[in-house]
Amino acid sequence: MRLISKEQEMPEILLVDEVGFLLIDTSFLVALMCNTDPTHALALAVTMQCKKRQVPLHYLDITKKEMNSLIHGSKIEMMGLIVEGNPSVIRNQFVRDFKEHLKMEDYISWPDYYAELSNWETLLKLYWDVGIFLEKYEIDQDTVDIVEHWLPILDQKRLDKRISVNPFYNKPPRDQQQIHHDAVCLGAIAASRKNLDKMRSIGPWFLTFDNLVFRLGEFHTQIDEQKLNLAIQPRTWLNYLLIFSKLDFEKGDQDAIAEALLIFTTHEHETRITLDDYAKLIAEKFNLTREDAKLIKEIFLKSPLNAELTRALELGHGGDADRVTQDIINNKDFIDSVLNQRKTKEDLKRVASTLKETVMQLREERAAREALERISGYNICIKTDVRTTVEVNLETQINGLVSLLKAQLPEGFEKYNLPEPPKGDAKLTKIKGWLTDLKDTIDKSKGIAEGVKALLPYIALLISQLSQYSQQ
Repeated sequence: MRLISKEQEMPEILLVDEVGFLLIDTSFLVALMCNTDPTHALALAVTMQCKKRQVPLHYLDITKKEMNSLIHGSKIEMMGLIVEGNPSVIRNQFVRDFKEHLKMEDYISWPDYYAELSNWETLLKLYWDVGIFLEKYEIDQDTVDIVEHWLPILDQKRLDKRISVNPFYNKPPRDQQQIHHDAVCLGAIAASRKNLDKMRSIGPWFLTFDNLVFRLGEFHTQIDEQKLNLAIQPRTWLNYLLIFSKLDFEKGDQDAIAEALLIFTTHEHETRITLDDYAKLIAEKFNLTREDAKLIKEIFLKSPLNAELTRALELGHGGDADRVTQDIINNKDFIDSVLNQRKTKEDLKRVASTLKETVMQLREERAAREALERISGYNICIKTDVRTTVEVNLETQINGLVSLLKAQLPEGFEKYNLPEPPKGDAKLTKIKGWLTDLKDTIDKSKGIAEGVKALLPYIALLISQLSQYSQQ
């Protein structure tokens, strides 16, 4: 309503020209990367329309750190079973998205999913020109103080209300780091507003799916002489584009936006994880196959603890579910009885043995990691091999490229006469040679998909990085 009333003050309002830029929240970045999430279509529609209308989408360095922390959290969650506490079965949104991928016929493995996820900055810049905010910016400290005071109060009130409706609701309140992130982002918007022409500019905005942050931005607006909310939700931004944009929407864009809004407004609340979902996640955590997941599910179904495990999953008690799973795995008599009932004894024996070995290994690694954490104060992931950070980053980016190519080439590399990526351990010279051949072949190819050609700048960047590293 405030924007509509402001239109009366400025009859020739051109929204795209007036907004300046949009600062995007971690919730928006997550929605872009999680393509099974109900918010993904809406985030994608917003991003594509902003790109077409040349509205810059940026995120702050503090948002980049929060995004990387979430991605690292997904890695920790997929390292094994919970041995302490009783958090949710799935605690990380990326793990939830991966769980939905496991229902697909041609799903990718967790290592491939994680490699693509770790490449999020490059992918967002490549496809939608979404990047980090490079200019120097000020922070309005009054705004930061108000947000840091009121946000935890509002969050706790909402949490209490949800628990009163559902006593088993166990999502923790947002931590101080999350609160500080939201406060800094709103503070940056407030400072930018004060530095712009107050008579003309209606932006910038903090773009977020977070209802509490949006409401708090609106509340702060009323006491800080701001004419518009500091934050805006994606659905509202699309509505404003439809009303105030000087550019017409193509029929395809209209249909995509309508579908995105429909998915967002009609999506069902998160359903409880099933035994089948849980078995597939367990298999991925222990680097087992889809067929192994079926065997794990059979072990669960035949276990005398099956009812207890199912109940824990229904309640969303991840710690209870994982501890019951450990009890099932460690019951030698039961595992032996299941083996004797099947013709595929060797498969079951292999799966059961792998699960046992992994549980023991996780215990040892956890103890070592906790000891190191007490010394360093950081979360440390122990690995058997030691590599430089540069090598790890390059490997992650190359694996991400391979995942993207596979998605664009459903019939394989050979079908399009593209060189196959090296398998297993490969020297940098071999990888660089493959990338160079790949780039040359794509450059010369006429019938290859546009999605593959769009990766050429990324491939050139990797070649350049490998050349620089090999000269060190």
